[in-house]
Amino acid sequence: MGTAKRIMDAIFTAVDEINQTLPPANHIPKSEDTALMGPESAIDSLGVVLLIVAIEQKVSQALGRTVVLTNNMLMSAEENPFKTLGALRDHILGSIGKNSGE
Repeated sequence: MGTAKRIMDAIFTAVDEINQTLPPANHIPKSEDTALMGPESAIDSLGVVLLIVAIEQKVSQALGRTVVLTNNMLMSAEENPFKTLGALRDHILGSIGKNSGE
């Protein structure tokens, strides 16, 4: 299985975990296009924080390495990696490549 698929599967597992705590009407859709921030987002800011923590844990487990999704540089980035689940996957994929010299 490719790294991008493993990351997306881990993200979807984190979404499943968070959805278990939400009423069905507030479930986060499992799609690469699911908005995490802005008016199209299915979750509030606390939900985003909880989801990001869950994603860090699930992706770290899936890849066997620590993945940190929040830092000062990231929060001021021109392209928001938290815009959608797919954008977050792409950010993680790019960041692990830079950190490993790939």
